[in-house]
Amino acid sequence: MEQEDKNTFISPAGAIIAAICFFLPWIKFSCAGQTKYASGADLGGIYWVVFISALAIIGAFFFFRSQRQVGKSKVITILSSIVALGVMVFKYVNFTNGMETEFGTIKPEDIGLEIQFGGIGTLLGFVVALIGSQFLKSID
Repeated sequence: MEQEDKNTFISPAGAIIAAICFFLPWIKFSCAGQTKYASGADLGGIYWVVFISALAIIGAFFFFRSQRQVGKSKVITILSSIVALGVMVFKYVNFTNGMETEFGTIKPEDIGLEIQFGGIGTLLGFVVALIGSQFLKSID
């Protein structure tokens, strides 16, 4: 019986980081002289797919690890990471191009939008999970 490689835990660690950072501030913006912060949870909507993707990676890892077939979680890890990163990148690009309103196009700089550590941490967590997926293999 082969001992479990410590690198096997990189993917779920990245997903745990992403899940925690989902609830930390993603953006900072100014409106009517007030500064506000919003997390992925505050943004809601399709952003919940990002959190669910993190949970899918964590759940798949521990389920297949209990079956001693952790390699089977590789596909779920890769797909969930790509979906989450895709949502985040798509929404970022979509917003940086401006949002049409009845008052004209609103750009991020118009409302003082700044990306915060929660958004960066979530993004990096999924990148780590994706990289860590290369170490997922079944234990004999």
